[in-house]
Amino acid sequence: MKHYFGCISACNVTSSDPSGTFESPDYPFDYPPDSYCQYLVEVIDASFFKIEFRNFQLELATDFLHYGSGTIPDVTKALGTFSGSRVPDPFVVQGQNIWFLFTSNSERNYQGFSLKWDTKRKYNDHKVQKTSKIWRLR
Repeated sequence: MKHYFGCISACNVTSSDPSGTFESPDYPFDYPPDSYCQYLVEVIDASFFKIEFRNFQLELATDFLHYGSGTIPDVTKALGTFSGSRVPDPFVVQGQNIWFLFTSNSERNYQGFSLKWDTKRKYNDHKVQKTSKIWRLR
């Protein structure tokens, strides 16, 4: 089933679940070329999101996973960007909304990514340190 710019199935997903997972298209198989996929989580009673990657393998410097806070994915307002094969460390983002934007070019394709999120209502569950708009677990 095609959805958006060559992405299939689990692409352009919106969720209001307090915890869950996102995966790149066709994961655990190679993602398709020219992917453009948006993932949005909106949890009204959340104070922050904890993000943990289970796997991460993108073509370095040409395929990207951007993330940010808010309801509209916008690379210019991204809090962070990942590329390559190093699995990102867990991180925390403050707010009730988080988005991810996955893009790939038409060249090499890799396995992609699998991530899970969990929300918390209060900060006293974790010791956190604010760095810009990104809250990292300590």
